[in-house]
Amino acid sequence: MTWLNNYPGGLGALAAEIKAHLPNKLIREGLMNIAEKFASPDHIGPESAADFEELPSGDQRAILQRDAYEKTDYLLKAVEIRPVSGVNGLVNTMRESLE
Repeated sequence: MTWLNNYPGGLGALAAEIKAHLPNKLIREGLMNIAEKFASPDHIGPESAADFEELPSGDQRAILQRDAYEKTDYLLKAVEIRPVSGVNGLVNTMRESLE
């Protein structure tokens, strides 16, 4: 998740960059897939981030997973892919609108 930590201008700048591309159906679908993978700190997205860093079980791994989840959650909320209250309802609604 280093790229999220080091994006020029921070997560707000990244969100603005992504928002410019939201009219593209493939971008929205990709973000919805990311939302599913990062639905909680224990989902495959944050776990994969910890695996990439080759962290064994323990506090450091748990911290990285939580950080990966929280930053991704912030980003998805900022681009309005994930509602403030949760992921599943909006992802399903958006998927239906794409069909």
